[in-house]
Amino acid sequence: GSGRLIRFGDSDIDIEIATGPMVDRVLTLLSKVGEPMTTSEIARSIGSNPSQVANALKRLISSGEVSSIAVAGCYREYMINA
Repeated sequence: GSGRLIRFGDSDIDIEIATGPMVDRVLTLLSKVGEPMTTSEIARSIGSNPSQVANALKRLISSGEVSSIAVAGCYREYMINA
C-alpha cells in the first residue's frame, strides 16, 4: 500500500488528528475546533476520506459523544457534546 501522508509542516493537520483510531481523531478535531463541521470538512482536516469519517460519526452519535445538526438546505453538521 501507499500508506498515509503525514504533513508535519501543514498548519491544517497535526499528529494528534493524523494518526490513531478514527473515532479518536474525529473527537480530537471536533473538540479543538469547537464549532460544527461537515463530514467533508472533518475528512479534509484529519487527512482521511468522507466514508471512513461518516462511519466514525455514526459510532460517536450512537455513543452520545457527538450530535448531528440538520439545517434545511445545508449539509448536515456534527459537533462534540459538552
